[in-house]
Amino acid sequence: MAIIHGKAGSVTFSGGDFTVVKSWSADVSIDIEDTSGMGAETFKTKTAGLKDWTADVECVFSVTGLAALGTSATLTLTRISGSAMSGMAILAGYGEGSTVEGVVTQTYKFEGSGTLS
Repeated sequence: MAIIHGKAGSVTFSGGDFTVVKSWSADVSIDIEDTSGMGAETFKTKTAGLKDWTADVECVFSVTGLAALGTSATLTLTRISGSAMSGMAILAGYGEGSTVEGVVTQTYKFEGSGTLS
């Protein structure tokens, strides 16, 4: 298994520009529905439903911000050149943070809309 250093990563959002990106993460999930019926079953039965994805991006604070909440655009999360995940995403939220030993940061939260490939 190849080891990839995070310093080669990057993020683009066609709805606006990020300041200095510190980190990003993406989570892909699938709905699991309970299909158990009443009766003699002793274990639940389940089936897979729809897939979903979210992403978080942490940046150095910028007074200009990224884009308006609700903006829908292409989000691309790059591990290294030639290795990325991309899909339509909606800017769903943001937050700010500060520590005594670090710079002020902003964290953007995205909800996927469609496939992440």
